[in-house]
Amino acid sequence: MKIYRRLSSIIDPVLSTVLVFLVMILTLSKEAYAAEPVANAGADQIQVKTQLLSFEAVLNGVESYDTDGNSLTYQWYGPFDPVTGPAPAVSVPEGRYTVSLLVDDGMTMSLPDTTTIEIIPCFSLMAMARDRRVILGWSPQGSNILYEIYRSVASDPGNFVKIGETTSEHSAYVDYGVTNDTTYLYIVKANLQGRNCYSSVVSGQPFAGHSAPAVNPVIYSSPILYGATGIIYNYDVNATGAQHYSLSVFPYGMTIDPATGLIAWIPDVAGTFDVTVEVK
Repeated sequence: MKIYRRLSSIIDPVLSTVLVFLVMILTLSKEAYAAEPVANAGADQIQVKTQLLSFEAVLNGVESYDTDGNSLTYQWYGPFDPVTGPAPAVSVPEGRYTVSLLVDDGMTMSLPDTTTIEIIPCFSLMAMARDRRVILGWSPQGSNILYEIYRSVASDPGNFVKIGETTSEHSAYVDYGVTNDTTYLYIVKANLQGRNCYSSVVSGQPFAGHSAPAVNPVIYSSPILYGATGIIYNYDVNATGAQHYSLSVFPYGMTIDPATGLIAWIPDVAGTFDVTVEVK
């Protein structure tokens, strides 16, 4: 399934970025829910990124039960391909997502239960662009910490490549390997006594002259392309330089938080749906 990205015209007085994608909604194998068995999706989680743009979370449905004592099968839905089992490990993208659990005793399927998983940066990163260079800065995460610097370009924002490392006590790095008038994205990885964590994502566009140009927001999160009827669908749109999020094309009932970019929807029919997100 193709994902289309398009930048708006630079003569637009308000710079914006548009992301167009398709969401495929599937029908659950059993449409009728029953009061029993009972699904329990576990406690909400807030986790720090341990991967560039995600965290491997362990789901917990072990408190689900059937009053007749029948064995259960587990089906999980969220920002990942559907998975089974009482406590699977899944990769959850940066942002705030609802994860749903359904359990089946072989005769009936439960009502869905949900848990919220929020994946946050380990620390904040700042970028300051100048002529043929971008200067990065962040708060020290401790003494004798190795930092690795990753960079991507706005035309391929999710493809981060390591460009250097530093043990600077000043927690700074200057990227000289850039071209003026090109927008770059950055993440910094901190190696904390065998545990890795990652910064927020920032962008910078080096320029010649004395005045920094206005820069389009850059959407760097990948859209969630699949969902299921009756199950909460989320896509947390992450973009650098974003001040306002909106939907211009969307299925009935889909909403977006204009401040955070969190898309929410409970689809009631199967099918393929066009979605267009605009970020200013």
